[in-house]
Formats: sequence, C-alpha cells, structure tokens
Amino acid sequence: MWPLAYPNPDLMPCCKDEGRFYYHYRPYPEFKVEQQLAEKRSFYVEHFPHMHRQPLIVLPDQKHPRTIIYTDKRTGSQVLAGSVGRFIRTLAWKLNATLQYPEQVKEGHILHPRELTKLVDDLHVDVPAGLVSLANPEQLPHISYPFELSHICLMIPLAQPIPIKDIYLILCNVQHLLIALAIVCIFGWLLSLHRNLTGQVPSLVDFLFNDVALRGILGQSFGQHLQTSLYSNWIYLLLGFLGLNLSSIHDAALGTLLTHPPKHFQPRSFADVQRVRLSLVLDAADLTDSNESLALSLLPVNTSEWNHLRDNMNMSHVYFASRLKWTLLSAQQKYFPQEVFLYSMDACFIALTLMTFQLPNNSWFDEPINRLILDTRASGLFQHWVEMHFYDMAAADLISFSDPIDRQFPRVGGSLRLEDLHWIGFGYGVLVLISLSVFCLEVVVKRLQLGRNRS
Repeated sequence: MWPLAYPNPDLMPCCKDEGRFYYHYRPYPEFKVEQQLAEKRSFYVEHFPHMHRQPLIVLPDQKHPRTIIYTDKRTGSQVLAGSVGRFIRTLAWKLNATLQYPEQVKEGHILHPRELTKLVDDLHVDVPAGLVSLANPEQLPHISYPFELSHICLMIPLAQPIPIKDIYLILCNVQHLLIALAIVCIFGWLLSLHRNLTGQVPSLVDFLFNDVALRGILGQSFGQHLQTSLYSNWIYLLLGFLGLNLSSIHDAALGTLLTHPPKHFQPRSFADVQRVRLSLVLDAADLTDSNESLALSLLPVNTSEWNHLRDNMNMSHVYFASRLKWTLLSAQQKYFPQEVFLYSMDACFIALTLMTFQLPNNSWFDEPINRLILDTRASGLFQHWVEMHFYDMAAADLISFSDPIDRQFPRVGGSLRLEDLHWIGFGYGVLVLISLSVFCLEVVVKRLQLGRNRS
C-alpha cells in the first residue's frame, strides 16, 4: 500500500489529547485550528477534503490521448477529456471543487514534460493534468502513485503487399526467362543432333527454338517423330519429366505469391530498422545520450512537428510510442484501406515505464490523488477511460476517419481486373512482335533463296 502521508510535517494534523478534546488543523480552505470532541468525529484526516466549490487550478499538457481540451459545440464550454483529463475531473468532483485553468493555457498547445514541470512551479498550479515518466530518483519526493504502466516501443511502417499485376512480372523475370530459353535450346540441340545422326535434315529453327522442346517445357503434350529410337525416347522422357517439375514449381510459386507477401523486407527490431535505413524521428527536447546509443539515424524535430508526423503516420520514418498511444493509432488504422504501421515489442526502448503525476512542492493534494488512483485502478475505471480515448478524440474532432495523407495502396483482394493483366498483355505484345519479326525475316530469306535459284 502506498504510504498515506503528507510530505511536509507542518501540514500534518496537529492532534493533542487534553482530556476529551483534540485539536485539528484544517489547511484548506479555512486554514484554521478546530477543537473537537474525541467522541464526535474521526481523529484521522479525511481522504477527500471538502473544498466547498473553491477553484482547483490544473495545468493540462494536452498530450493526446491522455489529456484533451476541446470546446463542446452544443454547450460552448471547455471539456477536459482523456484518461488523465477524466481523472482530474473525478478528483475535482470528489473534492467538491471547480476546475480552473491558468490564463497561459491555450487550446491545442502541447507541453513537454520539462515545460510542464517548470510552469507548475511558476504559475502556482495545484495539480498538473499531465504525466511524466519516472526516470530519476530525485523525482520520488514529488510524484504520486504510478497512474499508468506502459511500454515505449517503435512504430514501424508495414511493408506493403505485392500488387497482383506484379506477381506475373516476378514469375516471368529475366532470369527465369533466360533459364527456360537455355533449357529449350539444349533440348532442341539434342533433338536436332539425333535427327542428324539418323539421316534426317534438321532445320536452323528446330535447333534454336524447337517446337517439341518448347511444348515439353511448358508441360503440354507433344508428338514424337515417326522414326524413333531408344535414345530419342529417353530424351522425350526427360523432357516430359522436366516439364512436369517446372509446371509444379510455377504453380507453387504462383500460389505463394497470391497470398500477398510483403514486397520488401519487414523490419521488426532495431537492427532491422538500421538495415533498411529508416530514420527515427524524435522530439528535440527528448534527445539524450541514451537515444544516441541506439545506432539509428536520428531526426530531431520540435514537439509540434513530431506529433504531426506521428499522428499522420508518415511512413518515411519510425517513431517511439507508448502502448496507450498505439492503442489509439491502431483503432484509427481500422478505418484505412490497409494498415500502415505495426507496434514492435522487439524494438522497445523501455520495456516498463511508470507514468506519474509530478506534484508541486508541499502539495496537500498528494494523499487524495494517491487514494483516487488506487480506487480507479481497483474498480476498473482507469481501463474504461483508456477505452474511451478514441471516442474522446473523435468528439474533439482531433482524429481522422480516413487516411490523412491519402496514400494509394495496391489492391490485394477482389476479382481479377484488366489492370492486373498489365504485364501479361505487355508480354503477349512483345511475343507477337517477335513472331512477326521472325516471320518477316523468313519471308525475306525465302525470297533471297528463290532469287539465287533463278539466277
């Protein structure tokens, strides 16, 4: 159990037994000493003092989705939402206080944790509506009970699947075509050599592009010559066996590619990110020696630009995100045609971080905040607030239900379309052009031979 104690001894209840009475110091809002009967009321301090509708000055950091400030379109009043925002509203309700913001708070202005801590001390804020990570032992006297346990891991762009039209291009690449052409030429050479040894006259076309060898490689049926021998039968058997194997390999490759594997390598760890040379975008205020030890290409930007790039899911970089932030972005991705990012637990900068409220010095709100944190986590109210993040962001019109960058995704499902046969049509056109060229060449050669015979 978190110790329920005031950080400043001067603010602890001064109780002294004098017969049947004791004295109780009330720090807020009356600032007076009360004399009470020992039998009348509890000797111990109340967990949630009564503030009698006095203002509770809070400073929201407006880091979405934990803390959200927006103006309700129906009532015109400002609403504090998000898991931290709802916690502060509940705290004000438990204390019977009214929320009040400093004049320096501007809607949409995000405060860095260092800036938040400095403003809390300068503006005499009661409770900061923002969380900081517990990183140094010096923070311990000024923090609350941990409000959130989280991971800080990498958001990595998803490798997009192979488009359907590129599947046929991969199967019919230059290397595969050259291998198939070499096999056809070898079998054509063997068949032509056999014909020559048996007294038949082979033609140059059969030697270079044998019709029987081509049909056998493609797995089609082919006819034998009338004059066959044991050697020619062995050649036909090898040709049919090779054609069966090539057809099976082609069908297996086509079936594998139709499952839409990623077009490029999918990084999942820091080493993978370094391999594909993706830069890590960081808030310049968070740039430390520990970040530089990651051996990644770092791109420090200001806070606004960093949030803009990450919230729009720019796929040119990778980003650090907490588990809670990723829950929101993952829900947003469901409205996109395809998901664009993944959250890799193999690339975590901090596997477990404690997010707490860093309170002002000698704050008497320490005990009420700790008590309420324990109650909300025990009752499941905190988890409900987390699940309301997407609704809060949508109500504040801070989230897009469509891709903010309007990316063009390759189509990977549905019926086959004419555009998917682009490379097949291109290949047919090239083959027809080659056949016409060969036909014209044969006509020219034939006419030249006829002209020589006449002369």
